[in-house]
Amino acid sequence: MRFIYFFSLVLLAFILQTSIYFTLPFNINIHFIFIFIISFSILHGSLYGVIFGFLLGLIFDVFFNYFLGTYALYGVLIGYLSPILFSSYYKESVLPPIYLISLYLFAYYFIDFAIYFFQDEHITVKIMQFSLLNIFFNVLVTIFIHLIFVTIYNKFENRHNKFKKIFKRSRR
Repeated sequence: MRFIYFFSLVLLAFILQTSIYFTLPFNINIHFIFIFIISFSILHGSLYGVIFGFLLGLIFDVFFNYFLGTYALYGVLIGYLSPILFSSYYKESVLPPIYLISLYLFAYYFIDFAIYFFQDEHITVKIMQFSLLNIFFNVLVTIFIHLIFVTIYNKFENRHNKFKKIFKRSRR
């Protein structure tokens, strides 16, 4: 059951990233891959976060990136660091994903800003405005997606705990 859950989330993140990514107005890019990796790794831990991040990043690299492995590396780093940075919070809290998506996207857009800084002054102002708008919309989507993840996670955990209790009773 967890295998189906895992791969359905990978498929859903890939479909959302590839279909909605190109249809939003004002060039708003919702980074579903980062959002899914953050929420998944906070709920399931670093090991599963690394596996999920690597797999999702690798799939995105194969289909849409010139360099194989860049998004896979981002996914591994995000999947590993997310649960470690906010281990003292409750898993159901919305604050860690908000902080993390803001931090990761700020770093992501800062790298873009640094690359274009020496090329043109007007482009850098547009990148700054564009990146703040993107971070805002990504935070809104993160809240919604993380709450869905928490609901699904709690249902799976409750069902898993029921089966554990039944299994323990039958072994006695």
